[in-house]
Amino acid sequence: MIQDLQIDFIPRKSPWRWLAYLCCAVGLLLAAQQIRAYWRLSKQLGTAEEPWHRLQLPAAVPGRSLLAAHDVRQQEQLRNEQKAARRTIGQLLLPWDGLFRDIESAMSAQVSLLGIEPDPERKEIHITAEAKDMDAMLMYVRQMMNVSSLRNVYLLSHQMQLQDPQKPVRFVIAARWSMSGVSQSPGGEQR
Repeated sequence: MIQDLQIDFIPRKSPWRWLAYLCCAVGLLLAAQQIRAYWRLSKQLGTAEEPWHRLQLPAAVPGRSLLAAHDVRQQEQLRNEQKAARRTIGQLLLPWDGLFRDIESAMSAQVSLLGIEPDPERKEIHITAEAKDMDAMLMYVRQMMNVSSLRNVYLLSHQMQLQDPQKPVRFVIAARWSMSGVSQSPGGEQR
């Protein structure tokens, strides 16, 4: 004779059975509360996104022109910042060491270098120096004409320093900077 197998996972007289029912009820209440909070937040998000959707409308919508102008200004500002960053990076990548080495190689004991003003965008450089006399100045200009990284070297200005008892000559040399070794980007900008 076959007897039925009786399996009772939660015995009816167990005190844990009521605890299990209570946990299920609390879980259902918490789930219902989370669903309610989700619907409320979805509704709030929809209301918050409404102005954003208005921004996406064509310019023919009234009031859109002010928002579009603001967006255009932000985009223009971003483009200007990107151009400035590219220009700065381009200047950092220029062969400064070679230029300074070439200028130093042309120095003499009779000339003191006072300043170098490069303009990488125009590929020009102005060198301010002071020589003991006119002959030393002219010799220095001739030496600068032989510098490999400079082209079209010429004396831009000169002035004798009369207040100094030795009367040195302060002068400025202008030249084109050949910038050999500088690569150009497709847009013509220096990289």
